[in-house]
Amino acid sequence: MEIRGKLIGGLEAVRVRDAFIAFLEIETVKFVNGEVRYERKTITDDFLAQQLNLDKEQGVSLLAVLIADGYVDQAKRTPTPQGMALAHAQDRERLALGDARKILGNFLEAVRKVNARPELRMTIDRVHVFGSYLAGAETVGDIDLILDMPSPESEEDFEQLDAVIAEVHISEYLSFHEELDTTAADAEKEVIYQREVPCAPSKS
Repeated sequence: MEIRGKLIGGLEAVRVRDAFIAFLEIETVKFVNGEVRYERKTITDDFLAQQLNLDKEQGVSLLAVLIADGYVDQAKRTPTPQGMALAHAQDRERLALGDARKILGNFLEAVRKVNARPELRMTIDRVHVFGSYLAGAETVGDIDLILDMPSPESEEDFEQLDAVIAEVHISEYLSFHEELDTTAADAEKEVIYQREVPCAPSKS
């Protein structure tokens, strides 16, 4: 999604995008008495007003625009696929496909190095690519990827997962999406990496 010079509800699209990013970064997973609990989050006029330094009336007006323009689901008050695309949009120069291929190659090498560490539980088991890179566009805004990883089961797993993702996020042009991300759910995807699992030694 191109957002350079674009306005949403009278505000710079970059500012609105940053509010969406802040919403996505709100933690919904908490550990209570050793159990994992999930809390629902919604985009409200108060949230928008706080993030964008707006008054109450402006927050209400912006939320109405975001719903009307298809960025926020009216019933769920969560980002639509278009809203998720906004959250991942970058206000920067597009990247030539050849340069994107180099970045992707370096990323896959970083993935292999991470997976070579036997002590890691939060490995990257599979990588999918989709979007403009897969379509073979001459230039791309970013490289859309899905990383398949084990589901975290403890606080240590969550910390390790964050560390692994930070280690392989070698370029700002890499855009990581969750497997069920609404942006990627219906997109054509291609597996570009599959982790090789060592075979267990045979019993004689």
